[in-house]
Amino acid sequence: MNSYLFISFNESDKKLLIIAIVFLVILLLLLGLLGMAIRQVTASFGKQIDQEIHDVVVYRIIDNPKDLFRYGWKKNNRRFFKESLPAFLIFAISLILYITYSAITGNWHEDYLAHFSTLFWTWDWNDPSIWSNFWGLTLLSSWPPLVSSPHWVNEYWASYLLIPLWSASIIYFALVTQAWIARFIYLNRRTKTVYEKTLEGFNFYDQEKGAETAPLKPNEEKPLEK
Repeated sequence: MNSYLFISFNESDKKLLIIAIVFLVILLLLLGLLGMAIRQVTASFGKQIDQEIHDVVVYRIIDNPKDLFRYGWKKNNRRFFKESLPAFLIFAISLILYITYSAITGNWHEDYLAHFSTLFWTWDWNDPSIWSNFWGLTLLSSWPPLVSSPHWVNEYWASYLLIPLWSASIIYFALVTQAWIARFIYLNRRTKTVYEKTLEGFNFYDQEKGAETAPLKPNEEKPLEK
């Protein structure tokens, strides 16, 4: 006996299915673009290590992988320290501002993120009417209602300064850390390839044939044929 599985969709289910598919496609597209961007940025950062170790390799100052790695490791760490200074400087400024503001107002537990959110649109994602059940899954079926539009509140001026400073410090330090990791990966790669001895593409008989047909040097006699 043949068995058949019949799946029926009402209009609401079809709408939810289309929304889920579109959301999945957009998510996969964004993840792909993000992966490509990270790969490009990592390659750009990684090539910076070539600038640091180029001269010592080209001029034969270092002639073995161990010393090259040690030299590149020091150079990478020094560059990381110099590049991370602006992030620490921004964080120090924000910390001084936070301590000063909190000491004056006496409020050390202010919700800076909530205050800063007044500069953005806010939607009510907890509204039960925008969610629907689809095969046991709770999915978003409509856009949530708007709660508030961007507006300025004078009393929240500290939040408007601190949140951007903290964000800039974190993002900048994250980029510097990514650059350090990328240079470390490229350094490992260089120590394996710069001094690598390989026979890739070499053929003994091709070389022997090439030697027989090579042009004669001045004052050189052609060897007698056997």
